[in-house]
Amino acid sequence: MKILRFNLPLTIIFIGILFSLCLQALVPNDVFYSGDGGLKALLAQQFSAGKLHFDLRLPANNWIQNLWDGGLYPFRPPFVYNVESRYFITFPFTFPLITAPFHALFGFRGLYVIPLLATWALWLSFYSACRRLKLGRTITAIALVLLIFAAPLSLYSGMYWEHTLAVALAFQGLAIALVPPAQGLSTRDAIVSGSLIGLSVWFRPEFLCLVGIIFFWLCATQIKALQDLKIISDKAAAFAVSMLLMTALFFSLNLLIYQHPLGIHSVQIVEEFSLKERLVEAFSNFKQLLFSLSYYFPIVFFSLIYVCLALVSGKLKLTGKMQVILIVSTLFVLAVPLIVPAGAGGKQWGPRFLLITVPLVSLLAAMQLKLLLQTYQRNLQLALLGLFAVFLTTGLYINSYLGAVDLARNYQVILPAVKGLRSQPDPIIAMSHEYVAQALAPSLPDKTFFLTEDSQAVKHLGGTLLTQGYKKFLYVCYPHRDCNTPQTSPDNLKFSQANQRFTLQFSDLGKLGKYPIYEVSIMQSSSDADAPSNQV
Repeated sequence: MKILRFNLPLTIIFIGILFSLCLQALVPNDVFYSGDGGLKALLAQQFSAGKLHFDLRLPANNWIQNLWDGGLYPFRPPFVYNVESRYFITFPFTFPLITAPFHALFGFRGLYVIPLLATWALWLSFYSACRRLKLGRTITAIALVLLIFAAPLSLYSGMYWEHTLAVALAFQGLAIALVPPAQGLSTRDAIVSGSLIGLSVWFRPEFLCLVGIIFFWLCATQIKALQDLKIISDKAAAFAVSMLLMTALFFSLNLLIYQHPLGIHSVQIVEEFSLKERLVEAFSNFKQLLFSLSYYFPIVFFSLIYVCLALVSGKLKLTGKMQVILIVSTLFVLAVPLIVPAGAGGKQWGPRFLLITVPLVSLLAAMQLKLLLQTYQRNLQLALLGLFAVFLTTGLYINSYLGAVDLARNYQVILPAVKGLRSQPDPIIAMSHEYVAQALAPSLPDKTFFLTEDSQAVKHLGGTLLTQGYKKFLYVCYPHRDCNTPQTSPDNLKFSQANQRFTLQFSDLGKLGKYPIYEVSIMQSSSDADAPSNQV
């Protein structure tokens, strides 16, 4: 029994590892959870092939490049920007760069090595912080169940996304500062702590908010009244300098590569909106993120109820460390909506921009749980323990069951399209929306994609293909946006070229997964009456 109790937290981690491996089994080869992952995978594939260019350079000959430069490039802002005839994805280059070696070694599966290992590293870091806090084996095990199975973060180990890595770096940095080793915080520990937090900015831009909040709070706690709420009790200068230097180094690299310290992300967030528009979008983002956080991570309600009771009644304790975690998490939730794109993250599981709050609030809830068990207010204790159990069970159901189901379903609606299009001999794929290429292009290197949002663009593509000797091509509709071209009147799909008349004929091939597919034949018209007034 002693051995079992001693190993209970590690047993939970082991079960979590098995769970994360099961999530990996749900990921079919060459399919990505989101279009963001597809774009990053294209850059990672480029790096893994030894092409160390930070702009996206898809294989293309001159006529294809001319079509792309003429408006048929498969990707558009805010996902890809054309800067001085170079196409840059809006995401930092760092994650594709560090996953590229694993892709070179293990192929598609190599892309998931870092998201998976980062998730495991986060769990171990969390376990270590619980031990330093002396929470006890039982509460530590409950906290690990909360973090691994009742929160949205673990699902990201089964996605090609950098969130788990950024969260692992930032949390370890904060954990070292907030919960130092028993022998105290050395200068080396402080430098490592600050550097890890700064390094998280290299992978996720929202962690710039965390750097700003920590620096602001370091300055604020110089006031005597706030000195009990310090993030780091000793070696604060070494901590702050290392954090800021690591962030500044990333800015310098961005300036060198993109001519802007914030990278291409600056175009998306800073330069495309006025201050008024940004504030309106920020408020909308805030509402979406807050709702998502409360739904996917319901244990936040327990922590908030505990804090309110501690402040109002004084029957519950609220330690300095708990207050620091609460302050940092709250300020982060308030600040992030200001810098994230409109829509608060698009397709995702839980609020991906707020994932650092998951281990922080899990640690806060564990500390609250320990103090709750020490209170002599029996009725209050039972009521809050009941609420904790309800929120924990709800989180388990939402994330471990519904999350796994959603992950599998999202992959399975894309897989048939990858397999079906791969078997098609036609190398040219036109599409109604760029989301098609984001999801499919990394898995179909032998296909060339063109974004043709209307009939005029399709005719332009058809005319160029005709001069290159092509008689047909494929057309893929994105199911969640308008796709009107296949239903366009035949008269609007006719064009003249080299004194001849041609028409584009759409043949419905049915659906591959969620995507309606058409074969487009470039056919010579049979009469002069078919000729339009303009030429392509």
